[in-house]
Amino acid sequence: LASTVRAGADMGYPVTLLGDATATRSLSYGNRLAPALAVQTSSLAALHNTFASVVNVSDWIRRQKR
Repeated sequence: LASTVRAGADMGYPVTLLGDATATRSLSYGNRLAPALAVQTSSLAALHNTFASVVNVSDWIRRQKR
């Protein structure tokens, strides 16, 4: 997901990412575990306002109806 978002932004496309329509899994490195919610939150935060506008689905739908 992140590479696609970044590629789109690098090509000049305005990217909107529906954050609550994404999922991930817990990851580990060494003896440390990063819970899925922490992985998802940090990934979305890294993309938001840099490579994409991250919004939730209900806000995006509301904007489409205008």
